Amino acid sequence: MSYNVPQGLATDLMVALDNYVPAYTAGTGYTLTGSSAQVMFTGGGAVSPVVTLPETAKYNIEGSFTFELAGLSVSVGATISFKLRRINNTAADLANSTKSLKIPIAGLSVVSGSFDTVIKKVRYQATAGDQIALFANYAGVTLGTILIPDATLFAQRAGK
Repeated sequence: MSYNVPQGLATDLMVALDNYVPAYTAGTGYTLTGSSAQVMFTGGGAVSPVVTLPETAKYNIEGSFTFELAGLSVSVGATISFKLRRINNTAADLANSTKSLKIPIAGLSVVSGSFDTVIKKVRYQATAGDQIALFANYAGVTLGTILIPDATLFAQRAGK
C-alpha cells in the first residue's frame, strides 16, 4: 500500500524531523547523590541523556524523567533539583533550566514511590556541536535511594 503525500507537507515534515534532536536512555538507572552531577546510565549498551546540537542556532530543549524513591527518610523541605548543562566547550548551566521539586512528605517520614517529571522548555543559543546533559541531586535526604530509571531530552531548532 502506498500513500500520496502532498509535496509541501512532505517537505515540511522532513524539515521538522531534520531540526529535531532526541536523546533516550538505556542501561542501569542513575542513583542521585547530594551533589549535582550528570545523570549517567551504566551497564552494557548504556546511553545517557545527552543531546548534541548539530548547528549554530537557537534550540528549544525539553524532556522528561522518572524518579523512584525507595525507603527514603527525609526532612521537611527535602528536594530533588535538576538542570540542563552544556558539558563540552566551556561547561555551563543553561539559563532558566534549574528547577527544584519538593519530595512529598508530612514531617519526618519514610517515603517510597515513582514520579514522572517534565523538564520545561528552555531556549538556548547553541554553537554547532554543543552537548547538553541532565544534571540532578537531592537535599534533605538522610536514608534510602532516589533512582532515575529513564530520561529523555529533546532539542528542536527554534524558528527565527
